[in-house]
Amino acid sequence: MAGRKFAFLAALETLAEGGEVIDPHVVRRLLGRRDRIEQLTPRETEVLALTAEGRTNIATAAELVISDAAVAKHINRVFAQPA
Repeated sequence: MAGRKFAFLAALETLAEGGEVIDPHVVRRLLGRRDRIEQLTPRETEVLALTAEGRTNIATAAELVISDAAVAKHINRVFAQPA
């Protein structure tokens, strides 16, 4: 229970700072769809993998040395892929 509470508070903090929060469970389900994964660019795949680990856009941006706006753009493109 404490872990969920911490995750919830961390998500709220991220949102309050203008970030985005994507449930890692949703990302893992998407990762299970190989047909969709094959359509992603290498950078989109990197961003998706870090998001699946539960990283915030800001943490992902720091890891990949890109802006958090670029991370958001990649995530939006990932989830806009046709089903």
